[in-house]
Amino acid sequence: MFWQSWFNVDPHHVLRSLVYDIWPNIAASAILGTAIFWRLYKKDKCASCWRPGVHRVEGTHYRTCHKHSNSVDHKKLREQHRRKYPVEHKLLNGGKRGCN
Repeated sequence: MFWQSWFNVDPHHVLRSLVYDIWPNIAASAILGTAIFWRLYKKDKCASCWRPGVHRVEGTHYRTCHKHSNSVDHKKLREQHRRKYPVEHKLLNGGKRGCN
């Protein structure tokens, strides 16, 4: 063949190296990167939208972004947390009556 006589390269060897050497590394890196990104995104996501959560909501495990870091949104999230996770809410607030 042309390739074998001029470049002394087997085209099947080149194709095999692309398929068996390069593709698995790219696929593994993409899968690992996606898994790490997804874990960090889900852990630190705002409780009200898609933005990264920076501010913690007191008495809950929620976080909020800069847009939802006002007291009105925090009160709504505390009430939502109290209804959705009553036992955890009581434990996080130390059983105090003032924090509903």
